[in-house]
Amino acid sequence: MGTVFIKRRELCSAHEAAKPAWLVWLPHVLVACWLLYLGISIWQHVLHSVQPPLYDPLGYMQKAMHFWQALERGELFNPLNLEPTNRPPGTILMSYPFGFTPDFHGFHFRSVFLPILCTVAAVYIVAATTRERTSNWWVAAIALLCSSLPMFYHFDYIESMYNTTGWGLVDNFQAGIAAMATAATVRSLMTRSLLWLLFGALLAAFTLLIKPSGLMIMALMGLIWIMFVALEWFRASKHNPHDSSLRAYVFKGGSSILIIYICITALCVFSGYLSKSNFAYAQQALKVMRDMLQLPFQQIPILFHNSSGEALPLWVIWVGMLFMYRFLTAREGDEPLPVGVLGLLVGSLFVWSLGAWYWLVAQAGGSQIRYFYPFMLMGVVCMIPSALYIWPQVNRIIRKILMAICFLPALNIGWLLAAGDSPSITWQKKAGVSISVGIDREEVRQAYTFLHELRKVKKDAKVYSFSNGVPLYIFENVGTYEEIIHPELPVFRSVIPQDWVRGFAVRVDEILSCDYILIRKVGSSDAGGLLPLKKLDSFGAESLAFQIWLSTLNAQSGVETVSDGQVLRLLRIIDRNALNHAIDTFVSARSWRAEFLEANRPVWWSAEEVSAYPGVFAAEEIDFGGIYKLHALSISRTSDGVKIDVWWEELRHEEANNQRYLFFHLVDKSGKIIYNQQIELFPYKLLDAEKRWRHGETT
Repeated sequence: MGTVFIKRRELCSAHEAAKPAWLVWLPHVLVACWLLYLGISIWQHVLHSVQPPLYDPLGYMQKAMHFWQALERGELFNPLNLEPTNRPPGTILMSYPFGFTPDFHGFHFRSVFLPILCTVAAVYIVAATTRERTSNWWVAAIALLCSSLPMFYHFDYIESMYNTTGWGLVDNFQAGIAAMATAATVRSLMTRSLLWLLFGALLAAFTLLIKPSGLMIMALMGLIWIMFVALEWFRASKHNPHDSSLRAYVFKGGSSILIIYICITALCVFSGYLSKSNFAYAQQALKVMRDMLQLPFQQIPILFHNSSGEALPLWVIWVGMLFMYRFLTAREGDEPLPVGVLGLLVGSLFVWSLGAWYWLVAQAGGSQIRYFYPFMLMGVVCMIPSALYIWPQVNRIIRKILMAICFLPALNIGWLLAAGDSPSITWQKKAGVSISVGIDREEVRQAYTFLHELRKVKKDAKVYSFSNGVPLYIFENVGTYEEIIHPELPVFRSVIPQDWVRGFAVRVDEILSCDYILIRKVGSSDAGGLLPLKKLDSFGAESLAFQIWLSTLNAQSGVETVSDGQVLRLLRIIDRNALNHAIDTFVSARSWRAEFLEANRPVWWSAEEVSAYPGVFAAEEIDFGGIYKLHALSISRTSDGVKIDVWWEELRHEEANNQRYLFFHLVDKSGKIIYNQQIELFPYKLLDAEKRWRHGETT
């Protein structure tokens, strides 16, 4: 034992006790300076980024905008019922906590920096339970390690990098709050403080107001607390059966957690947030995710390299091994056993195991390791008491090794951030980060040039995008972002083949319903290899094949080029009949997967074809004010619920027809709407005079 651990009394030397106060505070001042440096560096990267919020962050942006608009109107409202209801209001604390502004740079900055602050705060909340002066540098080192995890340093989406997160996503924010909740609960368990327990329970419940996965965080937090107090109760029954303080802590603490959890969960369940319709959508999306987000085993090390890095697992292994060694040797002597600390160490394994199950099984997250981030940090926080316990007792060599594990990642991140907007790609990949910004200016410029042309003629447009890469994502989301901040101006809206309810497939009717087609320019080697293929058996292959083929078309096939960049090409549809004929020829010459064939059932039908449709129609020949006629409606049960097929005809065209929908509501016995869906009635552009009835379906 003498080679690894030293005796406690050797640590309390006169030299240590005589240290001036400024030396005691020096490591914590270093952490504060480090956070200041991170804040300044991240802000500089934010300012040089031109990427708009992509997909999910736009929903958080909308939520904040509607929240602040409702406040300005002075009306009473439930934030959980504001659109979009699937984005809870807790995200506003990160996105726009001081009021809404069209500028997204502050939103992007907070999405990166706030999680780092929360994680460092979690370290210090737990560290406050130790009074060992020699642990100051160790606490600071743990804070530096946790603030340098690769998961925090993914900024712009870049195709050559493997981004596990990006600007505006809330997973890191939820992870930081979960870490603080765990830290407060751990501190409560170590000190029997009801105030810290209340704080921890409130933070855990707040994670539910960030993402639905907060339910899992709340459950795990409660289970850790129950496991710890059960262990303490068992020990007290043997050594101190009249421990009234433990009894009071258990009953008051348990009641407080239960009340907080029930209240927050009830608010969410009886609102639009965790409504039946949102739940039904999530269930259907999970089925698609299980197919599309499959995780090859060889990809797992890459995901963790870009999330935890190698330093954190090394730290976990070292701390775990040293603690178990110290615990076993303490059993042989007369020292008191740190059973509670051991319980938290076991709790960290418990959290990681169930967190991995939630990520891979319950959420079917596959490559989306960001679903695991809250549980990863919760487990790390549960291990901090073990790290603090062993530190005063390990020898100098072990300390140096542990310090190196903690300080080196911080030094590396610091140098990377200081290297400018575009450090070496190789360096970033080895560090597991993606901090280059501003390299997609052309795509942003191309999208805004197109948008300005639309606004000159005061006309909206629909753009079909195959959405198979970052350049296309950026172009699409410029339109969505502009629609949010300037709803009164003309915009372009994107239609993409990735549908989390219907599945991923290129749908020909959607291409033909748009005004423009956005494609990615493909190298000659890829084009020469894929275009001649007669069998396309994956979504990626069919999407790429369509783009390669579309790039060969001209006006005779119904399209013309209106914008041509280095990466993207924008085509205008000038003749739908010609394009439809060209697509028919292209599709009929190849063999397609079943999902493509199912997604491309006929859109335009004749009366004779509809009359031959199998089954009984639930409704027929319903006139809508002389504008539309619903010729037939069929209802059938499927494994996913109720499927509705409709065939309608536009009798009279009005300008408002370009924004009209056919709505469907599923109601309970009392008439309350429990699920709603809609079908677009636009555009209605005939391709064949003999087939005037358009088909639509929804589930």
